[in-house]
Amino acid sequence: MQHDEAEPMKTTLFSWGYYGWGNHTPDLIHAVDAVEKSRGFEPPIFVDIRIRRSVRAVGFSGANFEKLLGAKRHVWMKSLGNQRIVSGEGPEIQIAEPERAEDLLHFAATRANTKTRLIYFCSCQWPRCDGNINCHRVTVTELLQKAAKKKGQSVQLVEWPGGQSRHIQLEAVPEVFRAIRKGGKTIPLGREVDAEMLGLPSCSVVTVRSNGESVNRIVGPAMRYREQWCLPVLLMSLSPEAGIAEYHARADTLRRDWGFEPVET
Repeated sequence: MQHDEAEPMKTTLFSWGYYGWGNHTPDLIHAVDAVEKSRGFEPPIFVDIRIRRSVRAVGFSGANFEKLLGAKRHVWMKSLGNQRIVSGEGPEIQIAEPERAEDLLHFAATRANTKTRLIYFCSCQWPRCDGNINCHRVTVTELLQKAAKKKGQSVQLVEWPGGQSRHIQLEAVPEVFRAIRKGGKTIPLGREVDAEMLGLPSCSVVTVRSNGESVNRIVGPAMRYREQWCLPVLLMSLSPEAGIAEYHARADTLRRDWGFEPVET
């Protein structure tokens, strides 16, 4: 009897921007570790692809984030940083040593055996803006894709936390509901939330309800704000008549425009 050969395991690498997390790095690590554990993985390794680490965000300035994580969970690959930051000349994005993407890919593949995934990061909030490259990590992603195709490796490259956008429903007390309806930029979740909420995919749709009323919002992954967790509002509302299907359609457009869709080989 012939048996089909097992497909090789797909290696997943996450890209990410730390915008908004500068004062909450311990909470960030707690959240990321909880999400990966819920998915059956070990705590991930963070790969810093900034060419410089002298920044205003305290948690990511110098070696602060590296010290918090420990040497086993942090790698600084300034070789994959944007040389334009140093030179101030030439194209907007110039990867210092493009060939080093193969090293990052190899590192991810070796760690996959221990069910440990990688998150390569810089500071930018959005990978893309209106579909155009907004951050050099998009170029690093393209280099990784090219290297994987060259080596015949099966990889998925996706913005953290990955996953397809979802629709969830939340109940809110009247004063919180009124603040959200009036244009609040965050949806409070409380001091403690579970891994499912911490790993809510980018551009998910949330229906907030209170006393028979409801509003819909498109949100980003959970963040820490003013001593509690919240969902940042990415899009406040469409027309009053818009249904959930229209919100999902807009969310899909935003995911493409902002670079949240996965790239695979």
